[in-house]
Order: sequence, then structure tokens, then C-alpha cells
Amino acid sequence: MGQGNLTGTIPTEVGQLEKLIFLDLDSNRLTGSLPTELYNLVNLTQLDLNHNSFVGDVSGLGVFTDLNFLELHSNFFTGTIPDSVGAFTGLHVFTLHNDNFTGTVPQGLCNLVDSGVLTTLIADCGGVVPQITCDCCTSCRSGF
Repeated sequence: MGQGNLTGTIPTEVGQLEKLIFLDLDSNRLTGSLPTELYNLVNLTQLDLNHNSFVGDVSGLGVFTDLNFLELHSNFFTGTIPDSVGAFTGLHVFTLHNDNFTGTVPQGLCNLVDSGVLTTLIADCGGVVPQITCDCCTSCRSGF
């Protein structure tokens, strides 16, 4: 459903797709916060939500322990990056730039970068006053 010209919010019914492993909603015109029902999709290996207008925090991401691909960039997410994401031992790609995240990249993510597992980690850690503190990002952006 990426680049599908979708509008509105993610329907709560998506949480009933418990065997879903790949959810691609990038480059649509989706809005609102992530429904809590989304966190029922514990079998996801790829979650692509970039280039929408999502808001709110992503504190529930810790349930997606099998993720190897996670793109959240170019939305309006807020809050900090959950420490639990650093425990995703198979995570290869994680993008969270052009959002409103603040704080520090969890050490677990840096460990994944150092081990060579996480090959793409992009955050708003560049610029004069970076939004994110990151010692291990593969690319630092300046944010909006």
C-alpha cells in the first residue's frame, strides 16, 4: 500500500492481521497517531511508515522484536526513541529523521551498528542544535 494515495488514519482493524509480516504504508497521506491495535502485529519483520503525517510517540514499538526494517522518517512523531528498539537483534535499517524525536539514540542501537548488523541508522543528529544525540548514526540529518 506504499504510495497508494491513502488518506485518513490507520484503521484499528489492522490489528486483526496477526500473521502479517510486512506493512508498507510509505508515501501516503495518512494522519493521526498509531493505533494501539497496530502493536498486535508482533510477527512484523518490516514496518515502513515514512512520508506521512503521523503524530505522537512510538513507545509501543518494543513488541516488534523480529523487525529487520523500520522506517519512521518524515512524519511528526514525538518523544524519545524507545530503548526496546535497541534489542531488535536483526534490525538492518532504521530511519527516524525529519520527525520531532528528541533525546539520545539507545546504546543497544549503537551496539547493533558496531556489530555490523544495523547498516543504516539515520536520525536528526546534525546541525547546530541537533534534536537527537547519536554517536553511531550512519547518517545525521539536520531535521526540518
